[in-house]
Amino acid sequence: MIDSDLATTDKLETGTSVVVPSIGLRTFVVAIGFAVMLSALYFAVKPLAMQMLPVRFVRIYGALERVRKNQIQSTLESLVDKGYWSVDLEAIQVATESLPWVERAQINRVWPDTLMLGIIEQVPYVRWGKTALLNTNGDRFVPHSTAGFQNLPVIFGPSGKEAQLVKVFKDLQKRLAVQQLDIRVLNVSDRLSWSVRLQGGLDVAIGRRDPVAVFDRFIKTLPLLGPDQIRAMRRVDLRYPNGYAVDWKPGVELEWRPVSQRASRTIDNRVRSI
Repeated sequence: MIDSDLATTDKLETGTSVVVPSIGLRTFVVAIGFAVMLSALYFAVKPLAMQMLPVRFVRIYGALERVRKNQIQSTLESLVDKGYWSVDLEAIQVATESLPWVERAQINRVWPDTLMLGIIEQVPYVRWGKTALLNTNGDRFVPHSTAGFQNLPVIFGPSGKEAQLVKVFKDLQKRLAVQQLDIRVLNVSDRLSWSVRLQGGLDVAIGRRDPVAVFDRFIKTLPLLGPDQIRAMRRVDLRYPNGYAVDWKPGVELEWRPVSQRASRTIDNRVRSI
């Protein structure tokens, strides 16, 4: 008699050897069979489970002005037909954020058949070149058209410098606001030469050497000039080491006595502060 639970091999009286499977081998074979059965069951039941637990609703929330719900529907239609548990939430988020006017999206399941899709729209701050817009963080997005945003200032600059130039733009705008002036165009060429067009059409050539500091020095001289002189300027060239040149509008006659008086008061105040 062969005790298969204690030995894998016993010798009979005739000298013939009989190999009997061990517990480990039999268990392995049973486990493989069980795994194959579960796999077959999964693929058989999966379509039924998807039909029993489909995604019936996608609830969209957020203050939407330019994002259209039919646009979202056509974008996500093929992504939400995989059933409540099988739907890929990350893929839905990526697809939603690829839409031109979507800044951020958040997607969550709500039992038993709903997806909640939150959307934050892009808020345009300035135009970027001829076809794109930038938000306040300097993130670029490209709508179908920028025709409705011609009132926004425009920045022309090298690709990849959007965030940096928006930050500079904000800082310069803040300084100019004291003089009730606005930047309409900020242009940074491929050779990194800067120029600005202000409200009213005043063009300012800044150059490449420390452009932010140079333009800031120009801004500090504006209180000395006064509004009449500023409005009479047509073009300013700041590319001089110790000053700047002004091209005045034709036919303009200026009274310089108030300018001298403001300059004198400024010097007197500085002397007293010392």
